[in-house]
Amino acid sequence: MPTEIGVTTVAFSKNDFLRRKAEEMSGGVIFNPFGRRLTFDELTEIYRDCTALIVGLDKINEKTLAALPKLKAVAKYGVGLDNIDLAACAEHGVRVFGAEGVNRRSVAELVLGFMLGHMRNIFASSLRMRGGDWVKNGGCELSGKTVGMIGTGNIGREVVMLLKPFGCRILCNDILPIDDFCAANGAQPASKKEIFRNADIITLHVPLTAETEHMINEQALRLMKPYALLINTSRGGVVDTDAVKTALKEKRLGGACFDVYDTEPFYDEELCGMENVVCTPHIGGNSEEAVRAMGEAALRALLNWCRGV
Repeated sequence: MPTEIGVTTVAFSKNDFLRRKAEEMSGGVIFNPFGRRLTFDELTEIYRDCTALIVGLDKINEKTLAALPKLKAVAKYGVGLDNIDLAACAEHGVRVFGAEGVNRRSVAELVLGFMLGHMRNIFASSLRMRGGDWVKNGGCELSGKTVGMIGTGNIGREVVMLLKPFGCRILCNDILPIDDFCAANGAQPASKKEIFRNADIITLHVPLTAETEHMINEQALRLMKPYALLINTSRGGVVDTDAVKTALKEKRLGGACFDVYDTEPFYDEELCGMENVVCTPHIGGNSEEAVRAMGEAALRALLNWCRGV
């Protein structure tokens, strides 16, 4: 392994199992010392002598690479490489390693939890009981509802599998061909507009790109059913949060569940205070099993890189 590995991600750095694995594999490891996302200055100062980094959502771009001249490899802890400038890494001779689908079950289970919690009124009922209100409103069943899947990659497909016992009508959209998957799993290919217009629940599983940024905007929201539930566990920038708040206040949207945000850590008192909104602190891929799997995948990638595999 490299003489010195830097680990920027908090979840990895505070996991005893992964810390031991990293220390066994490398002559020196520098973990995140602050227990929070690092600033640019902190990251480049702490890891200036590292030849390899394990990163989460930290920006690895031209500016970062210029400040870390010894860096030779970056392994992603998690999935999605939208925070890493691949062209800049290639220009600097830095290898980039990602892992596909390593946290798909963890994220998919959170999505299912959001669906059930909102549909059966679990979240709102619990909040009301904390205030002493006994209001019996059991919501409606998830079974038989129409679910729109925008992005049908590893996580989207895992959600489709988890929904099978509920007999939902599932509409799928992706930039890649999905006809065979849909045919094999009782789903239907659909355009985004068809999903916006017809789905009771819309769940997002796309990377953040120029094409997907603010995909959920005022125009898209006006196509949705007034009782529809919007779920975002992909990337915060995919959704125009202000437009969603307006739609919720005007009762043009039934509810929203967010696990990702434009800026993290995130807090919006108005949004988080809405009874039909659930906000979680990016825990989709943070189950104990997923944390280990993502960490081990990153370590394995660096070990193989050192061995020339």
